[in-house]
Amino acid sequence: MWIHPDTGRFLRTARQLIAAGRLDVVYRKKTLDALASAGLTVEDAKDILRALTKENYISGPSADHTQAGEVWVFKRDIEGPRFYIKLKIDTAGARPVLKCLAFHPDEY
Repeated sequence: MWIHPDTGRFLRTARQLIAAGRLDVVYRKKTLDALASAGLTVEDAKDILRALTKENYISGPSADHTQAGEVWVFKRDIEGPRFYIKLKIDTAGARPVLKCLAFHPDEY
């Protein structure tokens, strides 16, 4: 599978933002239900995000259809099911923030 050449740089920046406390998990019902069903906490999700590698890459960067910026998609097996994870580095504010837009079992 082809992996976008900027994936490593995106993941390094994502890890730096998590370490700096600049992670914003968008708490949609689907994400909250998925975390609860898998017995995962938000801290577990942070650990999973930090551990993403280029091998988890699925697509991106692609245009965010709801706001300015680009989204990246990853998939990772977590205690059985494969999870779909959509991330974005939001630079609209004073400081960049890693936004987790989706974190739920893969439906595709």
